Amino acid sequence: MVEKSQRRKPLLNDLSAAKIKEAIAIVAEAVANGKTGKEAQKILYDGEGLSLKIRCGSALWIYKFRDGASFRSMSLGSYHDGVGLTVARDKRDDLAVTRRKSRIPRRGLANLDKPTTDPAEEKTDEWKLKPMRFADVVDSFITLKSSEWKVKSREPENYRRLKTGTLGKMWAHQISKTNVATELQTRWGDALANADKMRGRIELVINHAIALDARDPDKANPALKDIIKQLIPKPPESTPRAAMKRDDVPTFYRELVADGSPAARALAFTILTVSRNTEARLADWQEIIGNAWIIPGGREERSMKEGQEHAVPLAPAALALLGKRQTSGLIFGDLANHALNEKLNAMREGVTVHGFRTSFTSWAKAAGYPKELRELAKAHAEGRTGTDKAYERYDREDQLKVLRPMLTAWADFLLTAQ
Repeated sequence: MVEKSQRRKPLLNDLSAAKIKEAIAIVAEAVANGKTGKEAQKILYDGEGLSLKIRCGSALWIYKFRDGASFRSMSLGSYHDGVGLTVARDKRDDLAVTRRKSRIPRRGLANLDKPTTDPAEEKTDEWKLKPMRFADVVDSFITLKSSEWKVKSREPENYRRLKTGTLGKMWAHQISKTNVATELQTRWGDALANADKMRGRIELVINHAIALDARDPDKANPALKDIIKQLIPKPPESTPRAAMKRDDVPTFYRELVADGSPAARALAFTILTVSRNTEARLADWQEIIGNAWIIPGGREERSMKEGQEHAVPLAPAALALLGKRQTSGLIFGDLANHALNEKLNAMREGVTVHGFRTSFTSWAKAAGYPKELRELAKAHAEGRTGTDKAYERYDREDQLKVLRPMLTAWADFLLTAQ
């Protein structure tokens, strides 16, 4: 064992962008392989107390310094939020100068970058709470939950968006129902369904603030649905997406293959694999393993329960749509959000991309395939009970085994039906 005195002291500015990217990739691979604990995290040191702690979906800069007889640590921000190596070093150097001039108060960065009124100035009992900005609570929540999210889950990104609004600058204990409602209306009011999803995330972060003693537990959470629904309209009820008749799909599918454009290929792939628009549009070459497509959990919020991957067996026709195999990158290129819908609308009016899943269900039901397999093929996770919770009983290999015959038959139907 190397004696503590013999360990190499990190040189000043010892890190590089390449080292950071390599470490993030190593941690991501470890998590993808089911590793947990110390095996799924890495700490990089840059010298003079600056380090980068990488764990699952988070990468936080930490500044550690001596305060009298003890050591203290401060978060300098997230690497994924744009706090790069140069910015982190500048923050470290600034704090080093500050602490040499005078002792940094225990509230640290909350004092140095004062967001709103100082809680100590409020003549209430709330000043006794631990002062934390909402943005800092979000960081803490992401760190706590990162091990529960898949490496490619979009949830860390969704939560980080909460830091950039008005709430992010507020003290957690100050946030009221009016603040939450205003945030939802100004940032996501154009899509009420999205606003409700963000409301749910805000609610969870505020609950986390309560657990951290940064908010009074006796006060109601201002982001509760029962409260917010009195301030902003509720999302409209979902309506079934218009679907193409199953007997018309083969002809349309062959037109897409003949078109050959990236959007047409992506739409044809979506139909063959019974996937969702976003799932197919963001498909990455790293997700193609042999003759299977492994969709990471979290890509679509309506898909498998959070963190649950979905395995899709690929028929020869689906593999042919992929083209020359690559090692990484988006399979169909950087398509716009509405690219598949625009391609569909240009070729057929009155139907939707999502509606092809209904077309598949109609075909599979007529072909005699049981409901459990139909639901498993569509990666449904909501509104199911009992034996319909197929994903809870099938691991990756089981999914591929039971779905391959049905999806191969579906591909044959699309290729040969007149």
